[in-house]
Amino acid sequence: MSTTIRLDGADWDRELLQKPVASLESAQLRADQRRSAGPSALLGVAAIACTGDPSRARAMVQGDFDLPKARARDSVKVGAAICDGHRASNTALGYLAGVKVSERQQAKLIAMLTGVALKTGASPTLVSSAAVERSVASRAIGRLARKAVRFGDRPSQAALAALLASRLGSAGVRRIGAPLLTSGLAHTFMGPRRSSSVQSASDRLLVAAYAMSALSTRGLDLGSERWHGAPGDWRYRAAPWVLPLIDEKTSSALIQLLDAARARGLSFVAPGSSPFVHTDSRDVTEYMRNVAVGQASALTKWTDWPTWFGGDPNGAQVLLTQDDNYAYAWVGRRKQGQLIAFDTTDFIGWGLDEPGTEQAMAYAVGWYVDVSISLRLNPAGTSAFRRTAGGSKTGGINYKPTPSYVGQRAGVALGTHSPPKPHMRAAHVRNLGQGNPSDEALSHAHAKYRSQMGPHDTWVRRATVGGASTQKAMKTHLSKHSALADALGLMDRSSIP
Repeated sequence: MSTTIRLDGADWDRELLQKPVASLESAQLRADQRRSAGPSALLGVAAIACTGDPSRARAMVQGDFDLPKARARDSVKVGAAICDGHRASNTALGYLAGVKVSERQQAKLIAMLTGVALKTGASPTLVSSAAVERSVASRAIGRLARKAVRFGDRPSQAALAALLASRLGSAGVRRIGAPLLTSGLAHTFMGPRRSSSVQSASDRLLVAAYAMSALSTRGLDLGSERWHGAPGDWRYRAAPWVLPLIDEKTSSALIQLLDAARARGLSFVAPGSSPFVHTDSRDVTEYMRNVAVGQASALTKWTDWPTWFGGDPNGAQVLLTQDDNYAYAWVGRRKQGQLIAFDTTDFIGWGLDEPGTEQAMAYAVGWYVDVSISLRLNPAGTSAFRRTAGGSKTGGINYKPTPSYVGQRAGVALGTHSPPKPHMRAAHVRNLGQGNPSDEALSHAHAKYRSQMGPHDTWVRRATVGGASTQKAMKTHLSKHSALADALGLMDRSSIP
């Protein structure tokens, strides 16, 4: 028999794995072994801690993580030797993260990740408590996540997400803040370049970590504040969409949006799912951005309450809040949706690069224009919107579509009514091929976006593309018609074969 167990590229000495005499020295040895243990060993530790029985632990890692038989056997052998005792936890990821994760939640988290269960897990130099500590110290969490994704082992990604979650949910000196996790996201800026498969998968790993941390009794980490306004499972479902919107200083508008969404009984689709009937159209989103930029000087905030558009079963629902510089929105259908945000100067959006978010951006900007122009002048309602009873400071002001709104959307969809052309072109990113951008051009891009631009991307500032008559036509149109109805109608039209 071999004197070592080979697990995740590391050799475990069988003699050292024998249960030592209880002492301070042996306790320290086991703690050091757990700190440097790779993903398979950690899952073995967690399974033993959850079940207290090697046979049941092997069944757990095989059933929940699809570990091959030999890998499951060795992970439990090592895990049983270095585990520090039984813990009251139903799931392995819950044990590693230090929060209560149900079997249903764990299954959804694992399904969010890419790859398959390989014969061996990632090296401990890549996935272990020690590796996480090093990446946190060097602020390289995103790089660590991408390396784990490239390795291709899904159980290793799950273990890494749980280790990151344990640092987010803790109250000790070793904890990390959500803004550091947000900074590790590879692609949240809604530009012309979509995320690569590795970027998308690594962002899924980080939002899985944040979702687990949302189950902590300490609430949802929003940067400089923690939010306790909803039960753990609601926070868990919201978390993937919240993470891209976090800054070092928590926005009061983001808290207001979460409070309002919870009060209205709104929920969230899982990453990878879109709540809408159509596929995204970047042309429609850019049209709405151009419209908003052209009217920016007239887009004035008139209420501190959230504004809610109830929509219809085949349309979109939008819940909007804003602060001095940014707007935040829940956008969805049948009370299932996503979160996005945008600045109110250039109307650049950010959020997860997932199906539906480009479309959500178009609808959110359209509703923002309606709220800031026609409803500011007529808060009780317009030809397109009817204010309804039941609003509150927390949930917001209620609006429903009128027959005029429905007719406008149908006309745009069929081409019998076409919205006027915008007289402004919004600031945007342009790829230069093999060319290099100038420092002067890049200096005009917000740091939030510049950090995610490619080496051959440049920033193009807003520009006028139409004359006074074009501007007047758009102003007149928006005073009588709904920008949101235009967005939905254009999306309908783009989907007609």
